[in-house]
Amino acid sequence: MNADWVEMPPRPSLSASEKAIHAALACAKERGIAVAVMVVDNAGQLICGKRMDAARPITAELALAKAQMAAIHQRATHLFQEMVAPGEPAFGLQYHQAGGHGILPGGLPLTIGSSLCGAVGASGADRSGDLACAEAALTALILNRRN
Repeated sequence: MNADWVEMPPRPSLSASEKAIHAALACAKERGIAVAVMVVDNAGQLICGKRMDAARPITAELALAKAQMAAIHQRATHLFQEMVAPGEPAFGLQYHQAGGHGILPGGLPLTIGSSLCGAVGASGADRSGDLACAEAALTALILNRRN
């Protein structure tokens, strides 16, 4: 390969992303919550997503914002909450990305080795519910990659 080109990192397939969403929705059902879940590639572009029937319409937008934030910044979205407080180094970031919704808990990056491959986002419940559903999706993606 030409040294002037870089290899793209792998990204979840549509099939793997659908399995991840299924795992997140199963987690939500177990908890008695209704969420939206999104899977994006390493650039934050949507691969697939679903919103449960009982989830409010805004949850899809919020889940996508969380997934995009996690992908673009390569970190879990709940880590931003302290960083964007007044007087902290990232104060104001919440006003520039997805209306600030991307800093809410429930967005997790997907890395393989040192490569960012994508991210997941879940929204519709409280902090722990969104995070649990995002973790279920992420776990499914990682297990799918190993098999």
